Amino acid sequence: MLWPSWKGDRGVDVVALDPSEVRTVVQCKRYLNKVSADPIQRLHSFAITRNAGRKIVITTADFTKDAIDEAKRTGTDLLDGQDLQELVGKFLPDFLSSSA
Repeated sequence: MLWPSWKGDRGVDVVALDPSEVRTVVQCKRYLNKVSADPIQRLHSFAITRNAGRKIVITTADFTKDAIDEAKRTGTDLLDGQDLQELVGKFLPDFLSSSA
């Protein structure tokens, strides 16, 4: 189940229930440079106020050391560009072969 973003969403792109019905919040960052700790902190705050049990930040790039440390402290899952490419290859193999 997905919910649309709303005003004051602090950059959250997806709010959904995972298969175990845990509310999950996702923030996506299409960056060329590394993602800092700031989006992780904002997502964590949003998750607390919305009773979300899982937090995920996805980027096309990578994460700074501070961002990785913040994710560990806040229990936020991180997916970098390499992780994203692997997931697309696994679940959407035709997408990668058609864009080559």
